[in-house]
Amino acid sequence: MSITTSLVGNWNEKTDDLSISPVPNVVIVNSAVYDLTSNNNRWITEYDGNNDLVNEISPNNLIKKTSTKFLLIHGEKDRNCPYNTAVSCYEKMQSLGNSVELHSIKDGEHFIWYGQHSQEVEQITREYIEKLKFE
Repeated sequence: MSITTSLVGNWNEKTDDLSISPVPNVVIVNSAVYDLTSNNNRWITEYDGNNDLVNEISPNNLIKKTSTKFLLIHGEKDRNCPYNTAVSCYEKMQSLGNSVELHSIKDGEHFIWYGQHSQEVEQITREYIEKLKFE
């Protein structure tokens, strides 16, 4: 949900200090959920029953111009969070001129951060962070 929390704009509590921005500089996600409205994620509406809420917090429905940089890493064979939803997010973000990279893990399923693809995911992440030159 890091994508949602970085893009949603109207979810403030009365006690929030709005002079302090909660928007992150960078979001790095592995096998993220981009579409909460899909059949793959129907458990959310089954749990809550609020379809409007699901639409409101679904990352692919929130895409806008942002200064946040995004690294998306996704397995091409992910059955939990379909790869095409990551591609859709990437294309929408890119069309707005956002700083976004999509790295596809060939033959990667959902749990790409451990197991046979973990070193590849680690290397992509490390190289991305190094490019940012945070000090």
